[in-house]
Amino acid sequence: TSNVGAPDVDSKGWNLSVAVPLGATTVSANLGRANVTQTGTNEVTINGYQLRANYALSKRTTAYAVYGSDKLEIQGTTGDYKRSQVSTGIRHTF
Repeated sequence: TSNVGAPDVDSKGWNLSVAVPLGATTVSANLGRANVTQTGTNEVTINGYQLRANYALSKRTTAYAVYGSDKLEIQGTTGDYKRSQVSTGIRHTF
C-alpha cells in the first residue's frame, strides 16, 4: 500500500487513572483527553471519564459496576456530541 496523498494526522492525549482498594471493594477513576488534527479538517477534542467499583465475591469472581461519559468537540461546529454508559456484570476467571 502507499501513503501518497494520505492526509497528515496528528494526535496527542493523556490519561490519568487511580484505583483504591477498600477491603473486598476496589474503586477506580479514569480521566482522559485527546486532540486530533488532520490536514484540511477541523480539530477534534475528546474528553472523558470513567468511574468503576469492583467487589470480590470470591478469589476468582468479581461483581462490577461502571459509569463512563465522554464529550466530542469539533472546532468550527456549533454542537458537541455527548454520551454516557452504565455497565454492570460479574466476571469469573477459570
